[in-house]
Parts: sequence; C-alpha cells; structure tokens
Amino acid sequence: MNNEKEMMDNSEEMKLNDSADVTIDASEQSGKEPVGNETVEKELAEWKDKFFRKSAEFENYKRRTEIEMAGLIKYGGQQIAVKILPVLDDLERSLAHVTETPENSKLVQGITLVHEKFVKVLKEQGIEKFISAGKPFDVNFHDALIQHETKEVPAHTVLQEILAGYMYKDKILRHAQVIVSSYPEDSSAAEATGQQESEGN
Repeated sequence: MNNEKEMMDNSEEMKLNDSADVTIDASEQSGKEPVGNETVEKELAEWKDKFFRKSAEFENYKRRTEIEMAGLIKYGGQQIAVKILPVLDDLERSLAHVTETPENSKLVQGITLVHEKFVKVLKEQGIEKFISAGKPFDVNFHDALIQHETKEVPAHTVLQEILAGYMYKDKILRHAQVIVSSYPEDSSAAEATGQQESEGN
C-alpha cells in the first residue's frame, strides 16, 4: 500500500512539474517580440540579391567556358601545325636548290607532287602562307632580321622573305622573317637638311 501511495505522489509531482514548465515556456514565448514585416522584407531582399548575383556569376562562367571551348575546337590543330611548318620549309628548300636533269627528273616531279599535296592539305585545314615581299613592314605579321639601305622603294618595305609567314584561319601561326628597306643615312640627312632650309626660307 505504501508503495502504491508513493507512486501516486510521484506521478502527481511530475504532472505539476510539467505544467509548470509549460507555463514558463508560454510566458517566455509571450515575452518575445514578434518578427515585423520590415525585417522579413529586408531578409527577402537580401536573399534575392544573393540569388541574382550567383545567377549572374554562373552566366558569366558559362559564357567564358563556351568561348574557351569554341577556341579549343577552332584552333585545336595549332600546336601540330607549328611543328609541321619546318618540314614544309625543308621540302621547299630542297625544291628551290635542286636542278632538274634527265637523270633526276622523275624524282624532282615526285617531290613537287608531294609538296603540292602537302600545301593543299594544309590549306584545307586553314593553314596558308601569306605574301610579304613588297608589302609595308607590319610588326603584326613580320619579324625584321636585316635592314637594307635603298632608294628604290619607300623605307620600311619588305624586300625579301627569309622565312615565310603563315596564317591559321584568322590567326597568325608564324611571323615572316624578312629583310626591310631603309633610306641611306647620307640621303636621309640631306633630305632633312634640305627640308630645314626650305622651312627657314
């Protein structure tokens, strides 16, 4: 009997404690200030701003990736093309220095045919030689190795190609190595003196 009485007393005590906790929680919650509409709108605006920023960053990243991939596809053969050009240079030098005779005519014709096919295949891939001789010197296309004094052409004119330049589609694959004209020093000095005298008069 005593045990049953003690159990009943304990259960009643637990109920009283639970009810007290509920009362305390309710009082604490009632003491909190309700969240206002301005706070909610501010947080919503901040999240919208973050979302739009991340969305813009992703679009920029996507655009950059697409441009890079397009460049890789368009100019994917550039590295191998650069390595092929010296082979073509050697072939053209061989043809330029060989003298065709009855004994080697078939050999020369064979090398010529190989060269023509080689050039055709490169052209189909967008690799093509550009002409420099007689053109004004342009740092975007030419590397000047030598300057040659002459009055026959204007200064800074390409007189001769030492090594041909090539384009790869719309991009410079290799600059042409060239000899460029310049005015003789005495004539340029005389011209400058004559110009000064005429201005003085």
